[in-house]
Amino acid sequence: MLDADGGVLASFDYFQPTTEVVAGLTEYLGEPVDTPNPGSIESSPGVDHEWGGLRLYDTDTPGTPPEIPNHSVFVTGPTAGPLPIGTAAGVGAPSGLHVGDPGTSVTVGIESAGEYTNPTTGRTVVLSRVGLIELPPHPAAPTEPRNFAVIVHSYTDTGLIEQLIAPSANFGV
Repeated sequence: MLDADGGVLASFDYFQPTTEVVAGLTEYLGEPVDTPNPGSIESSPGVDHEWGGLRLYDTDTPGTPPEIPNHSVFVTGPTAGPLPIGTAAGVGAPSGLHVGDPGTSVTVGIESAGEYTNPTTGRTVVLSRVGLIELPPHPAAPTEPRNFAVIVHSYTDTGLIEQLIAPSANFGV
């Protein structure tokens, strides 16, 4: 977490207890809006903690390092409370990425994850993964690539980044 001038206010990770992360974010952003999340086909039920353009999704199941995080981060706006939010400098672009930036600003460490048309909205989204962090090989598939990254959603109709999600897992599937 950085202040408006880029100074480090606090640092959190995906495997630290979510209660600690929520408490730390609350110190700087105020109380979150908490909403039960029923989960989906690819995620277990949990709770969403939201501060404007920042949502922290806390699953009911505990994480298991280095593969299953305790929580995931969704950025859907340029700010969380009074602070700007985005990727760190160098992740996806020299100065980082932010919701509202042009999709063409994704230039650093990019791995294309493809493009698809959302059947609900009819909008075409371009998916990119940036900031890859390699994970240890899995004993059952030691040659398969495994990593975490930040996934960037930009839409072809606006040309803008509309969402950042982390961590985005690639377990070689």
